[in-house]
Amino acid sequence: MPHESMNELSFFHESEVDTCVMDYRAQPFRLEFILGGQLRTYIADCARLLSDGAIDVIEIKGDYRHASDERYTAKLEAVREFCYRLGWLFRIVVPEKTVAARIRHANVHLVQSKRTVSYDASHCYLALNLLQRENGDTTLAQIAQALGDSRAGMSIAMAMMVGRVLNIELDRPISANSRVTAVDNAGSYERAAQ
Repeated sequence: MPHESMNELSFFHESEVDTCVMDYRAQPFRLEFILGGQLRTYIADCARLLSDGAIDVIEIKGDYRHASDERYTAKLEAVREFCYRLGWLFRIVVPEKTVAARIRHANVHLVQSKRTVSYDASHCYLALNLLQRENGDTTLAQIAQALGDSRAGMSIAMAMMVGRVLNIELDRPISANSRVTAVDNAGSYERAAQ
């Protein structure tokens, strides 16, 4: 995806890993409109299709300096109104600088780096079957063991998160004890494997 900053790239990685995001696009559209008697142009940084069907339009900023520019904030308010009228969400995202945010960022980067690891319906069946036996919640180590080899199994489980099958907790450093659940739509993978 084209990106104009590392903040945008980081957000795209988050979108690949976030199991509520079904699809996303970088710079998906351009708006031209008259505001205050002047032609204004806006290009969205990202638009995401969420699992509940909502469209989430995102403006990505590195900090809050944009808030001091009245003309720019007026333009963003016009874009927000446009999105609202279409039934879309509009958000301005500024990366957090907290320890918790750094942990989540490192976890997102780790999971996203496994996106090309291969898995098939039998892996989905094994993982989802284990989760069903464990009442919907287990550890990453147990999932990895169910998939065969623990190291390869962890990578497969992470790829399955990018594939919207498993959800691995991201707010604490990823470890063998990280909690894993099934993504709400993952039952279709289980049925396909039977």
